[in-house]
Amino acid sequence: MKTIYTCFPGGRFKALTLSYDDGKVMDRRLVELFNRYGLKATFHLNSGLLGEKEGHRYPYVEAGEVRELYRGHEIACHTCTHPTLTRTPKPMILEEILEDRKKLEKLSGYPVIGMSYPNGVFSKEIKEAMRQCGICYARTTKDTGRFDLPEDYLEWNPTCRHTGPLMELTREFLDREYDQRLCLFYVWGHSYEFEQDQNWEQMEAFAREAGGRDEIWYASNLEIYDYMKAASELRFTADCSRVFNPSALDVWIKADGIVCQIPAGEMTELRGENRKPYYLDQEKRICYHPSTAGEGKMDPVLVHYREGRPPKTSGNPYYYLGEPIGDLRDNMYPQALPLAKEIKIEKRKVAGIPVRFYEKDSEEKGRPCLVFLHGGAFIGGSAETVEEPCRLLAELSGALVISVEYSLAPEAAFPRAIEECCAVLEEVWKDPEVIFDRGHLFLGGDSAGGNLALACLQEKEIRRKISGSILLYPVTDLSGKQELWSWKAESYRGGKGEMERHCASSLAGSEKQMKKLYVQGKAEGRDPRISPIYMKVPEDFPRTLLITAEYDYLRMQGEAFGRKLSDAGIPVRISRYGGMCHAFFDLLGHVEQAGRCVREMAEFLAEGRLSEK
Repeated sequence: MKTIYTCFPGGRFKALTLSYDDGKVMDRRLVELFNRYGLKATFHLNSGLLGEKEGHRYPYVEAGEVRELYRGHEIACHTCTHPTLTRTPKPMILEEILEDRKKLEKLSGYPVIGMSYPNGVFSKEIKEAMRQCGICYARTTKDTGRFDLPEDYLEWNPTCRHTGPLMELTREFLDREYDQRLCLFYVWGHSYEFEQDQNWEQMEAFAREAGGRDEIWYASNLEIYDYMKAASELRFTADCSRVFNPSALDVWIKADGIVCQIPAGEMTELRGENRKPYYLDQEKRICYHPSTAGEGKMDPVLVHYREGRPPKTSGNPYYYLGEPIGDLRDNMYPQALPLAKEIKIEKRKVAGIPVRFYEKDSEEKGRPCLVFLHGGAFIGGSAETVEEPCRLLAELSGALVISVEYSLAPEAAFPRAIEECCAVLEEVWKDPEVIFDRGHLFLGGDSAGGNLALACLQEKEIRRKISGSILLYPVTDLSGKQELWSWKAESYRGGKGEMERHCASSLAGSEKQMKKLYVQGKAEGRDPRISPIYMKVPEDFPRTLLITAEYDYLRMQGEAFGRKLSDAGIPVRISRYGGMCHAFFDLLGHVEQAGRCVREMAEFLAEGRLSEK
């Protein structure tokens, strides 16, 4: 007999939702705070009071700002004028709700089917009136102090008001590891209370503590209602070997301990031995590739490999700007195993820069071309470090792969490496002896190489030649400010083992050293050429495959950059490899995930390949 449990999106068992009433102007500050920490809320508005100031201690937001102000959150009903419904005639109750719906739907542009009861009062008859008006859920003010899903969505009791034991319950919620039940933390209140009580710092502390955690699904009230409704409609065969999802939403379950994503409108076979990639969210922004160890654990093969090869101190006496450059470089040696069989390697110079060509057939005109920039914190690494992954990538994709041996810092400081990489791209494009389809030139790089690739893509003449970019755990922020993303050890799902904690934090603070050795004071920290997360995304930015490692300090900033591309309308696929640490691409042949990563890159290159005519 299978063990099957319903999960929240991404296989999670924890969810957090927030609910704020009335629509006062303090919502502006609250929305900004929620957005900063990745929280989602439902805002229950009195449409008949929007824009009013006189007679109210705190004014209401303007109707004209509603759509933009609450973008990314949910707008829901709170009646037009906030009457106490238990003292109101039924015809007026119906009018208050329906008029509120109509006005809010006109402002928001979508159906409004959520509600919170004014003053928290309701009755059996009022709940029936909700149903008649098309309201599917309604929040009460009866705090439970628990993390339960509602039995009756028209009587949805929250966990607590933010004026209650918020931080105590937050810690209890975060510490909870028992996943036999789905846990929903529901916080509610009024934004004007923070102004009234002068305690905005309380919500700031809550958002900082509860936001940005992998193990939590952040959702609006409506998203939770819709998702649980879809989950309840799954149709299993009698032996539970297959399941059909008749809804329009993907649903996640855990079958015999393995997370499975059940796509909308599809029949899915449940085979315990298969660990298929699945998305971590309904928006399908981040695709998670689980390791053989399961969710939230370092791959045991990787743990064994790393424990057998601790960082060495070679005693290399070379120092530069007070940093042990010799030892740092000596630790960036080739580790991948040779898996490709039919790839030619040629060392040559392009625009005076040493490069390596990896190819199967130098005469194939319809093949794509990838110019790849190796990582190494700007001061180390080489084309040799990534040679075996590049060879296998060329074999699997049929592409010409060109690995660039750009000049390293600190001897060659910013922007020398960028200039050299741009020169190689220009020459590769122009040289008729380099045979490939000019409509399918790709640019990629890992770690610092991803940073250099993004710097090149900010040059318009380079960008217009590139049809796609491949970024592996890229450095996207050297400012050291964490203004557009945040990192904390607690954000990593699982990750409580010694090796997980070590890998997740091993590069913490490395921005300072990289900036010191690479930039050398020649650019400000927010300069998008060294901190691409601050760039204004151009409309013609190429489609992108962005790969991250689950236990990598750079994952947070890399995925934040991927979301920035997505928000700008750029086609982007963010793939997170479970159980992996930084630079796992270099461990091809040692860990299975590295091979999967190369195959995904090959598929991305092949997607745009022209048929030979």
